[in-house]
Amino acid sequence: MQPQLFKDLISEVIGQMKGEERDDIREIWKRVVPPIAQEHSELKEVRSVKSPRRKRGSRLKDKQFNGVKSDKKRIELIVAVDSSPWLYNLNFNKEEWKNKIEEALGDNFSVKIKFRIGDIHPKANI
Repeated sequence: MQPQLFKDLISEVIGQMKGEERDDIREIWKRVVPPIAQEHSELKEVRSVKSPRRKRGSRLKDKQFNGVKSDKKRIELIVAVDSSPWLYNLNFNKEEWKNKIEEALGDNFSVKIKFRIGDIHPKANI
């Protein structure tokens, strides 16, 4: 195994998403999510997620996940929610919002939304 440069390791961990893409996703989030839901939640983080690595002895080929080949760029949205009842409520809309965001971004993206209880700053969403 060859040694790896620290900067290469960090860029693998962080992902290869440009700042403009993150800003675009934040704008799409504001258009997709209704104002009442934005009052109780805040998009905290946009992550670029690498494809999962193959396990030793796995039958999956490179760039396959759950047996399906995909070259899509995976994006994970981390959303803070101010209370458990709102987290429960927002989960009902997760799939619809995910589909709308993917549609706005284009065919090259796959989106996953994760809700977490946390502090929010409602004015950050306006």
